[in-house]
Amino acid sequence: VQSNLSADELLKSSQKGGLSPPQLTALVFLALGASWVIEYWAAATNEGAFSKACSKYYQTSEPCTEVDAFVIRTKFHSSIISFVLVLVTTLLCWYDDKLLQSLNYCLCASPIALTI
Repeated sequence: VQSNLSADELLKSSQKGGLSPPQLTALVFLALGASWVIEYWAAATNEGAFSKACSKYYQTSEPCTEVDAFVIRTKFHSSIISFVLVLVTTLLCWYDDKLLQSLNYCLCASPIALTI
């Protein structure tokens, strides 16, 4: 993929210290993904089944069962994989605004955005 920016323009834009709109949008997606991972981590690791975090995740006053805890652990592991996938892809596209914007559109329109 060929970048629309020349090397001089890229150097000038990196010296400004500002983020382009696609870069800022990508950081928002990564922040949302990190919050999902942390939420699943809290529900999956705090005392396992029968934890208050597990019950809070399911929004019920009843204690969680082993199956509920298993589902949360599965979501936790899949969210880590999805987050790392999006992070690596974002880093690979970071200096190409057009490609990064395409990634952002893809994340907005695809179901993977719901799993992050």
